[in-house]
Amino acid sequence: MTEQLHYPDSFLTFLEEESIDIQEFDVLLKLKRYIRIKENSSVSKEDVERDLNTTIDTISYLPNYYSLDSKKNIANSQLYKEGQIFGIDLASGIAVYALDIHRDDHVLDLCCAPGAKLCYIADLQSKHEQDFESTGTVTGVDVCAERMANCKTFIKKYKLDKARLFVADGTKFDVHAPSRTGNSINLNYSEDLNVELIKTNEYLKPFHATKKIRFDKQLKTANLLYDKVLCDVECTHEGSIAHIKKYFDRGWDSFEKKFLDKGRLAGLEDLQRGLINNGFKLLKPGSKNTCSFSKKQNEDIIVWFLKQHKDSAVIEPVPNIDKFPAAPNMFIQEFIAEFPTIKNVVRFTPKYSETSGLFIARIKKTLRSPS
Repeated sequence: MTEQLHYPDSFLTFLEEESIDIQEFDVLLKLKRYIRIKENSSVSKEDVERDLNTTIDTISYLPNYYSLDSKKNIANSQLYKEGQIFGIDLASGIAVYALDIHRDDHVLDLCCAPGAKLCYIADLQSKHEQDFESTGTVTGVDVCAERMANCKTFIKKYKLDKARLFVADGTKFDVHAPSRTGNSINLNYSEDLNVELIKTNEYLKPFHATKKIRFDKQLKTANLLYDKVLCDVECTHEGSIAHIKKYFDRGWDSFEKKFLDKGRLAGLEDLQRGLINNGFKLLKPGSKNTCSFSKKQNEDIIVWFLKQHKDSAVIEPVPNIDKFPAAPNMFIQEFIAEFPTIKNVVRFTPKYSETSGLFIARIKKTLRSPS
């Protein structure tokens, strides 16, 4: 390396306590930007290169994904303005890929802002709409109204027609999947079934909803649980390369206050437990990920979760994971005897994937939990 990176002592101490190799962050010197071409688009790789006036490289293991120089601005691109390409980090794309989205899935994104993954989910659901009308929907939840406004902007820009947003506490959110999508009844639910329906008086007004699900009655029944749940939970962000670069550019004071405060770290772990538990309550199969490499915020949370749900949860393999640049798992050997399926958790780190860090546990509900 010709350029040296210098970190504050508090950050180095944090990495040492979490057994994180400082060399993971060498990728800061060779950052890449990632884009994705919209599903069903007639736009080609060559079209994008002409529009951006640069070469782009195909990401072989993630469909429609490409990398380019991090200094290249895509905001002025005509294809970006037209909603034909997305700017989205590779780690975010892998998180969505792990959910294995099908066009009729009802998906809950429990920490959705600013909205890149939510748009990816909705776009995948529209993949075959030129041949079939899909009935899948995506429901986004986030506690921050200001950040949720970005999601609303993305939904409109990319013309997504079966999405809704709620400003709410994800640890307590309890709105089930829509019973209808336009004129189509949710495949998981039939009005002819002899089930107990609950029409609550606690109707939660959406922050934004597209026309086809705008007037959902918010019925509650086991048949209206979500097919997939994504919990990309709040974390310390030491695994987010984009965040770390900001602190090099702007100074480290805010990082130390926001992410290394001991009280905040403990609060984050409590929040993560609450989010994953509530997501599981509303779930069929699902996935949990964070942009931290911290053992306390990843493996330890999953072990805690498995202890809470010994008879109803297992960790499934991520589809085609052998094709992805995953990092070796570092902290699972001590838990494998008690929880054999924990071997299926996946780590992506900057060193191995040249993108932000990511941890994925694809959790399958094997028995229905009380809802």
